[in-house]
Amino acid sequence: MAIIKPGRCLIREIRKHKGLSQQRLADLSGVSQTTISNLENNRYLASLTDAKSISIVLRCNIDDLYSWLRPDQE
Repeated sequence: MAIIKPGRCLIREIRKHKGLSQQRLADLSGVSQTTISNLENNRYLASLTDAKSISIVLRCNIDDLYSWLRPDQE
């Protein structure tokens, strides 16, 4: 079984499609605006708790927050 890894963060694209600012997403999700900015700029990966909170607000699956890479795509 191949191990997949998260690739590029897609939160910015989903957030903009939903018409939300970073601050509004932060207010609704309980995740700080600074953290959302860091996630969107691929500075680090979301914790499971943050990813779940963000995905609930964006009405998407946690899997939708990142592109996913197989080892042969790295």
